[in-house]
Amino acid sequence: MSVVTLLGAEAVDSADAVLTRWRENRSLVDRSGGPPVPLDQPSTLRALVGHSGFEEFVLDLRTHGPHALVGGTTGAGKSEFLQAWVLGMAHAYSPDRVTFLFVDYKGWCGVR
Repeated sequence: MSVVTLLGAEAVDSADAVLTRWRENRSLVDRSGGPPVPLDQPSTLRALVGHSGFEEFVLDLRTHGPHALVGGTTGAGKSEFLQAWVLGMAHAYSPDRVTFLFVDYKGWCGVR
């Protein structure tokens, strides 16, 4: 199942849909110069990365930890998982909120 199928085609087809999602998650920085608006609830860094049967599988960096190490044998699906996770995070949060750093000791990257 593709990430677009998981997220819903309507959610990724237009820039307006993405901006709406970023606003809903309060991940856009207000650059108007006004005072910051306090959050009325704790923020998350939750991203849809797949499914298990009929249930969504999500990772939340606030709940599960701020860093990740992905390992496995050749063909285990590491690159597919990372692509899904990065796309899920980028879909949910603006670049004001998340930044990605990829390190690949082999000198090439499976996430293209």
